[in-house]
Amino acid sequence: MMRVTKVVLALLGAIAIASTAAGESTHEALQWLGRMADVYSGGPLSYGYEAHTSITDMGQTATVTMKGRSTQSDRSHFRIELTTEMTVPGEEAPMKVRLLGVSDGEVMWVETDDPTSGTMVIKMPLDKLEQIAEANPWARNFTRMDPVRQVEELARLFDFAVVESSQWAVTLRADMTGEGLEVAKEVFAGTDPAALTELVLVVDAGTGFPKEMRVGNDPPAMVMRFTDPERLTELDDATFVYTPPEGAVLTDLGAMIEGTP
Repeated sequence: MMRVTKVVLALLGAIAIASTAAGESTHEALQWLGRMADVYSGGPLSYGYEAHTSITDMGQTATVTMKGRSTQSDRSHFRIELTTEMTVPGEEAPMKVRLLGVSDGEVMWVETDDPTSGTMVIKMPLDKLEQIAEANPWARNFTRMDPVRQVEELARLFDFAVVESSQWAVTLRADMTGEGLEVAKEVFAGTDPAALTELVLVVDAGTGFPKEMRVGNDPPAMVMRFTDPERLTELDDATFVYTPPEGAVLTDLGAMIEGTP
């Protein structure tokens, strides 16, 4: 089940991008990425998402479906809620995991709850997150939970071009090469690299809001769809407050890094 959690963490977050994105993307593609940036710089936002992928671990390939909702105020205040179902060959019923990620401006909390291991909570001070990620490769997944940084990385790693346009949607495509391919191979460990051919973003032509992200082709290794964007005029203070539930197993990565020479 830990493998599922890693994949979930690697794919979580908003489609948001800094307007300073650089690279060899075409001018037209950069204009659309800029429109996406405008969507996410306009104030608190909430939206739903759904992802479908498969993972291979210990010789078994399982299908994974993730459904949830994300609410963000800025780069250090966000809340991600989702439910994951993993279907494993030979198992009678899918395994379900609930995941909650909350960043309160100073600390990031990640809570997972599944039938096999109970409730586990990981605590990470934001000012130590980069140091933790350097010391522990798996912890890099948590840096990707920052909604803005997640797609800043996409802009840095891939060179996009507009390949299709209509009055409803615009499709941006990038080939999987170089460092971008290496990151994809890490996220989709066990997937044949030959299947990780491309990265596709589909953007709403009217609003600039992303509608879909696909990794790979024939069939895609992962499809993630974004729905129901809602601009929030009021935000409950409790949205970004988190308290570990009683009985949860708590791991404080900040304390762990403090104790490491």
